[in-house]
Amino acid sequence: LEILRFKPTGETIKDFYAEVPVTLKLAGSYHQAAAFFDAVSKMERIVNIQGLTLGGAKVVKGKTTLSVNCNAITFRFVENSTNPKGKKGGKKK
Repeated sequence: LEILRFKPTGETIKDFYAEVPVTLKLAGSYHQAAAFFDAVSKMERIVNIQGLTLGGAKVVKGKTTLSVNCNAITFRFVENSTNPKGKKGGKKK
């Protein structure tokens, strides 16, 4: 599988975390793409795949190559969240 583009597109800060989106463009066989997404699903970090498109099938040397485009979104903790330090949200019972 060939990674043609890996482009971070700017974080979005939420309450206590930030979304970190990355635009991906890949080229390879269907099985290579499936193996890539399977490996991503097994990472310790949460990664959501959105807007997945497969297309542009080409046969090169007897092998079919697809163009794969998607957005991968991962997350990171934001140290200075809106909650005061040491306080947790929610009611205690």
